[in-house]
Amino acid sequence: MISRIRSLLNSAHIYDAFTLFVCGREGIVKSYLHPKEGDSILDIGCGTGIIVQYLPDIVKYRGWDISQEYIQFAKERYRTRPNVVFECKDINRINDIQDIALYDIVVAVGVLHHLKDEEAGRLCEVVAAVIKPEGRFVTADGCYAKEQSMIARYLLSKDRGKYVRDKDGYISLVSDYFGNIKVDIRHDMCRIPTTSIIMECSL
Repeated sequence: MISRIRSLLNSAHIYDAFTLFVCGREGIVKSYLHPKEGDSILDIGCGTGIIVQYLPDIVKYRGWDISQEYIQFAKERYRTRPNVVFECKDINRINDIQDIALYDIVVAVGVLHHLKDEEAGRLCEVVAAVIKPEGRFVTADGCYAKEQSMIARYLLSKDRGKYVRDKDGYISLVSDYFGNIKVDIRHDMCRIPTTSIIMECSL
C-alpha cells in the first residue's frame, strides 16, 4: 500500500491533490514566512507550486523543482501570475551561484529529508550564497522526536524521503552555513499524525 502511494505521487495531479489534503502550505506562510510587499521568494523543491496560492500578489516568487512534470503543472496553474516563475532545476547541477539573484526569503518545504548530508550541504551552500544579508531560510520536514505518536513515527519511516532525521540531525545540516537558527517542533501541521521540524535560519 505504501509503495503504491509513493508511485502514484510521481504524478503531478495526484501529488498536488495529496499534498493539499494532507499538509498544505498555508500554515508555513502564515506562521513562518510572513511575506511583505516587495519581498522576493525562492522556493526550492516547490513541487506543483502549492505555496503560491497562499502568497500575496505583491511578492516576487521563483520555484525550483527537479520534476519536469511538477513544473509544467505549476506553470499552467499560475500562468496569469506575472510575478511567479517556475524552473526545472537541480541544486547539485548549479555551477555558477553568482548568476543567481538574491532573495529575501528562501524556503524548502519537505526537501531536506530527501537529501543525503552532502546533498543537503550543497543546498545550504547555494542558499547562503543567494540569500540577502538580512534574509531568511525557512525549512520544514518530517522529524523523529521522543514525544511523537507511534503512528507518526511509523508514517515517517515509510516516507518517500529516506533521510528523515531527529532535531539534532537537521540542525547539524545547516549549522555550518547559518549563524542563527530558530527551531520549532510541531505536531499540528498536517491532517495526519506527523511531527514536523521548522527551522528559520539567517546568516
